Amino acid sequence: AVALGPGVAGLKAGQVHVVIAVAPEHASTVLDIVTRKLFSRDIKPLTDMLSVRLATPRRYEIKAVVEVLRGPDPATVIADGRIDLETYLSQRRRIGAAISLYGVAGALHVPAAERVHMAAPSGDIDPGPDGLAVCDRITVTPQVVGA
Repeated sequence: AVALGPGVAGLKAGQVHVVIAVAPEHASTVLDIVTRKLFSRDIKPLTDMLSVRLATPRRYEIKAVVEVLRGPDPATVIADGRIDLETYLSQRRRIGAAISLYGVAGALHVPAAERVHMAAPSGDIDPGPDGLAVCDRITVTPQVVGA
């Protein structure tokens, strides 16, 4: 969860949005629990206007071709790159965190990779201050190059 205040997302003085990220199947239950807790009698808001909302998903997919020189097993190179990519994506999985095109390509560019060609995304994924970047699909294809 994150609290957004004045100056963010067009909010004015006295306004605060509490944004939560939760799996879709639990969204209404969690939203209800958080709202009831924040508006209970034992909680005193530090703002005039408090709202609770779900993070807005910004869906994207990753498609890349990784050039691998002859010699290393392409499947191993791709597997190593996917591990690094999953690590990068998990570190960025939070409300308002952008996914950098260079971060994605860099994660896939493991030592045995010659080059990484990105087909998608075509640029950075910026979900906005109340959004959550959600990767729906990852496709990484090896291409053996060199003599």
